[in-house]
Amino acid sequence: MSKLKSFVIATRGRTGSTALADAVDQIEDVRCFAELLSSVCLPCKNGLSDSILSKALTEAGHCQSFEHYSGVKNLDQWWLQVKNQSPKDLSYIGFKVVGSVWSENQRFLPFVKEHLDVIHLTRDPVMQAISGLYARELQFWNVPLEDNVMMHEFQSKKNQPVFLNPSEVALEATYARNWQIEFPKLLHGLKGKIIEVQYEEIFDDQRNSRSINELCEYFSVNEFSLGEARYAQNLTDYEAQVLNLEEVKQHLVDQELDVTQLSRVSNL
Repeated sequence: MSKLKSFVIATRGRTGSTALADAVDQIEDVRCFAELLSSVCLPCKNGLSDSILSKALTEAGHCQSFEHYSGVKNLDQWWLQVKNQSPKDLSYIGFKVVGSVWSENQRFLPFVKEHLDVIHLTRDPVMQAISGLYARELQFWNVPLEDNVMMHEFQSKKNQPVFLNPSEVALEATYARNWQIEFPKLLHGLKGKIIEVQYEEIFDDQRNSRSINELCEYFSVNEFSLGEARYAQNLTDYEAQVLNLEEVKQHLVDQELDVTQLSRVSNL
């Protein structure tokens, strides 16, 4: 197990982290958990689920919130147990962590700095904000393409345009922008590698992008080894799906937020 490389996908919500974790998990010798430290447990290859390996932390054998694990005295020992329960033919094992865990749990960050490489996933702040608020309106966050029932309901809701509060979009975009600036500072003293990747370079059909090349180099694969995303995109026609998109854009401009990417995808 000493040669098994460990990594974490570090990001905020609505950055494509579930799709990225799923794509990375499709590499033959890689195991990437979607939410190892979360109440969300997703199926994975080999018939295992995130909850099975979470049993190293809780005798109940099911995922709970990260706050439940705050009383665990030894994260190092937990991670060793997770690796020991993994298939022996793996070369990489990792998981994703989204949101405030990085700043709110005092023991998690030192654990990461000591043991893990960090894949820092970012997305254009404005696009991230719009995607998050749109998902909240629809009450759909991650929709597997293979789930026909969920896909049908999701597509029905997508046909009903929504109104987004421009001030909320600006506020969320500001949070996202600040995260991208401040997060690398938290990693000062990291013993492992940091791999910076961007949503737009991975999921906007840019197969020769810097981010794709960085991931392929880290996992020692060619670009075609990265699996295709198996989750639906919630926004595909911004002008049709967001009723007041032009108003939102103007408010963002007034708040001095960069709307270049929004203009590119919406033709506004």
